Amino acid sequence: MRTRKVLAACAGLLLAVLAVGCGKEGSPPVKGPKPAQLPVYKVDTSFRLPESKTWTKAKKRGYLRVGAKEDQPYLGEKDPATGLFSGFDIEIAKMMAASLGFDPKTIRFKTIASANRETALQNGQIDYYVGTYTINEMRKKLVGFAGPYFMAGQSRGVRPGGRDNKAPPDQGGRTVCSGAGWAPDQREA
Repeated sequence: MRTRKVLAACAGLLLAVLAVGCGKEGSPPVKGPKPAQLPVYKVDTSFRLPESKTWTKAKKRGYLRVGAKEDQPYLGEKDPATGLFSGFDIEIAKMMAASLGFDPKTIRFKTIASANRETALQNGQIDYYVGTYTINEMRKKLVGFAGPYFMAGQSRGVRPGGRDNKAPPDQGGRTVCSGAGWAPDQREA
């Protein structure tokens, strides 16, 4: 009898611990404007661009394939619960789609890693890309740009009293860390 009471108390305690560990119900709050607050883009039904192979293929298939980031809050992010993309870059993609004669609701977004942007454009995985993407002379040789539509800067932080670092040869033998392909670390061709 006593063993049953102890087991029942342990089971109740375990259940209480599990219930507390689950946290609050629901998803985190949505960032940015609510869907009803976003602009609606009028589709230009008279737009034609038959000399563009990309536009012609997209028109035949009936939708655009757009590369985007999924991890840039307020710019381009994908909701893991719904799979929907949102942010400034996503709105630019919708606006462009409407201007090109496509209903923005038909866009098929595809997450493209920064290192794969040029390849995805060159091999036709996507029709165009929206996202953080520094325009420089080297990249202009690989793909065409229709921008910029957003201007931002990049820099490297140094500890107080440290000297200003500009490029890898200016590091004075010190090791630094940056993301692969980070534009400020690339030399202009």
